[in-house]
Amino acid sequence: MKNLFTPLIFGMACMINAQSIITYSTQPFNPIMGESTSCNGNTETVGNAFSWDNRVSRSFFLTDFDIQNDFQIHKVSFAVQNIIFLPQDGYPVTVNLYTSEGAYPNGELTLIGTKDVVITQDDFHTVDVDLEALVPAGSELVMEIHYNGEDIVSALYIGANGQNDNQPAYIQAEMCDVFTPVEVATIGAPGAKWLMSIEGEDTLLGTIDVINSSKISVYPNPVAESFSIQKENSQEILQVELFDHSGKKIKTYANRFENISVSDLPEGIYLIKIHTLTGKVFNQKLIKK
Repeated sequence: MKNLFTPLIFGMACMINAQSIITYSTQPFNPIMGESTSCNGNTETVGNAFSWDNRVSRSFFLTDFDIQNDFQIHKVSFAVQNIIFLPQDGYPVTVNLYTSEGAYPNGELTLIGTKDVVITQDDFHTVDVDLEALVPAGSELVMEIHYNGEDIVSALYIGANGQNDNQPAYIQAEMCDVFTPVEVATIGAPGAKWLMSIEGEDTLLGTIDVINSSKISVYPNPVAESFSIQKENSQEILQVELFDHSGKKIKTYANRFENISVSDLPEGIYLIKIHTLTGKVFNQKLIKK
């Protein structure tokens, strides 16, 4: 038996040094009972409630939080309001991070990070998820929580709080005839402002952008086989690190900064961090073709 969305009955940015917390919610999270919603159904036999396939999301523009450069994500968080019939093994969810080319929810999404999580507590609490992802400067960033309780006969309500939060929140649930993300306010749940936050750092805070510096260069770029780094005083280079598009460090180079081989890497966009003896860090995007 299919139900429509059922409520549970019973922007700000913080800066600490180079760390930023992107969220529209007060910190710490404070879910309000009754403001969450979920597309739920009931089993025919015993009448237990469960959640159909749901995707809840929010979007954030980096520039709205004074983040002007690439943003390196380290952790995301969301709140749980309640779980009905929590399974012994916990409730599995997937956290996805996207960039949106065009205004969300109508833009084209690119997945930049994902993490499977198991929720083991059924009442009010915050779930912290270690998740590394690199967001290009100027992006619209989308955080999505995907869950489905049909097979485990369990209903999940993501924590929400609509007080002092006038930014949109979204839900997608095909079993409730919502085939693309829509604002929860349009389906009668104006208080369902999902409690979500994203923590990371501006990659260029305290650094020099090599793109605008005449003191250092990376060539060739794009690169097929190997690249070199040239600086006015090459002895000042201490270490070079190479990161993939998700922000994962994949290689470190020391003592050799010419003909650095990347022939074994797949095509794509990478980030180079060039550390110098003076403590400055130069950043450069590297395109592997």
